[in-house]
Amino acid sequence: MLKFIILIPSFNEERSLIKILKKIRNFKVQIIDDCSEDNTFKILQKFKSIMIHRNKKNIGYEQSLKKGFDLIRNRKFDYIITMDADGEHSIENLKKIIKFCRKNNPDLVIGNRHRKNRYLELILSYLFKLKFNVLDPLSGFKAYKIDKLNFVLKRNKIRNFFLVDLLVNFIDHKMHVK
Repeated sequence: MLKFIILIPSFNEERSLIKILKKIRNFKVQIIDDCSEDNTFKILQKFKSIMIHRNKKNIGYEQSLKKGFDLIRNRKFDYIITMDADGEHSIENLKKIIKFCRKNNPDLVIGNRHRKNRYLELILSYLFKLKFNVLDPLSGFKAYKIDKLNFVLKRNKIRNFFLVDLLVNFIDHKMHVK
């Protein structure tokens, strides 16, 4: 049976994060608190079943995800599912992505948002659709197969990457991206 862990980077998302955590109680969860200035860290400590890492300084969304990858990827999980802390991703879709991974064993699954918040996201999504048949490269809702993630990170020595760079590396290495 495949083992999943949910990775959620968070910065000042106390309200939405509480709602998310109440819905995903039965999952293993790692939160990366990026030096929130609200009560996020204090509230997180009330949830005994989750793992919390608080950054020493604010490093941003993508570097917080990378920190989470580093904390998780050598542990005994098969997939890391990334979710945003703003509540944009539904728990039903979380169940769907897990079911899809169990059935198809992909290397990377990218969730699609119903709406993009910025014009740049629309443009980049259009370009990725044309070149790679990927609808939403900037989606924060992804499932990474950990052994493939380790391969890409070690092989390419990616240090200061954008998440689209990681996605392109999966594609360049002919991995199963859905």
